[in-house]
Amino acid sequence: MEVNNEVKFIIFEKGKPLALLNLYKYRLIRTRKDGLKKWLCIQKSCYCSIVTNGNLLHETTNEHNHSENSVQSIERQVLRENCKRKAKIEHRDIRSIRKAMYDKRRQIYPAFPKSLIESIEQLKSMDNNDVLKFKDDQFVFVPDNKLFLYRINCLRNGFYIPVAYFFLPEKSKSTYIDMWLYLQDLCEKLIFKKLVVRKIHLDFEISAHGACREVFPSIEIQACRFHLGQCWWRKINSVQQLRTAYTNDDELGKWLKLFFELPFLPPHEIENAFVELVSICPNIDIGCLFSDYLLNTYVEDDCLFPPKIWAQEPSENPRTKNGSESFHRTYNAQFHNPHPSIYLVISVLKETQEEICTKIISASKGRFNKMALADKQRLDHTINEYKKYLIHKSIIKYLLSICNKYQGIKL
Repeated sequence: MEVNNEVKFIIFEKGKPLALLNLYKYRLIRTRKDGLKKWLCIQKSCYCSIVTNGNLLHETTNEHNHSENSVQSIERQVLRENCKRKAKIEHRDIRSIRKAMYDKRRQIYPAFPKSLIESIEQLKSMDNNDVLKFKDDQFVFVPDNKLFLYRINCLRNGFYIPVAYFFLPEKSKSTYIDMWLYLQDLCEKLIFKKLVVRKIHLDFEISAHGACREVFPSIEIQACRFHLGQCWWRKINSVQQLRTAYTNDDELGKWLKLFFELPFLPPHEIENAFVELVSICPNIDIGCLFSDYLLNTYVEDDCLFPPKIWAQEPSENPRTKNGSESFHRTYNAQFHNPHPSIYLVISVLKETQEEICTKIISASKGRFNKMALADKQRLDHTINEYKKYLIHKSIIKYLLSICNKYQGIKL
């Protein structure tokens, strides 16, 4: 059967060519003696085949017994393979390709300089050999093991987007204040606007809270619910009697687990809920070791972390930093040394900017990063139980209904 349809060709994941016709993909079977090529559908259970003459369809045999591929899946495969080819000659590439290309690139890089003089000599050599040029980049050489990375993210449409990185020497209030003031000054120089932060999500670091309140007096601080659970879990784990009860899930252990649902109540109801929980403690002599800690640190007036920063009725508003924590897991996976060279760190941050730009474009186009199905189901359950609580007004019943959904775990 002679036809005159055009066939397109793309690259398979293993580097082999695929023929694309009417959103169906075919793998090459053989090249005939007359120069024509025979292709078979990539689905193992499908026996539809075509014969091509150059980029023209010469013959087709059998029909497909499955649905066609989506345009999106084909475009994604084409983009992925194009990026892989580009990574062989381009300096910047996306995360998935960077892992495969790093070893080969590292072989042609010069050794890391160990002093300022060596750094200057290497930069001169790069400029003379036209291998790599730095323009308008400022590098500060500091001891690697005396710094830590502090990252500031913005949340938009479900995407956690890093907007600033800082290498800080210590976690003190004065250091954080200097960081925010520097960022304010930078915004005024670059975008001619004053940086005003109205709401921020933090963990339970006193110096970070104090610095934010001093630089932004009207700021609303919301503490991470996940890190709250970690703080409470560490307290339980530090006392043998509490740890044993929690692990064995006995009556005292079940009572301890009810406290982890307190963040899903409005701040003004925390004190009453705390009193009710203490009143049903099965072993007050041991239970007070935990309840007194919560009272002094998280419940009573003028405590370090009052309920208004960590308690809120359940909603779809984010109250955890887990999305941004995933960056740190990916970031840390790029290194094999706890104190990597400053050159490697800056290189990794530059390369991850490609992925960040993709997130920014997606968010600017109105796209939303959907919540994981398991998290969505858990949140919906909590919201439904809270609606029931507004009717029956039984705090213990409400806490029991969502118990074991949000427990502190060992990191």
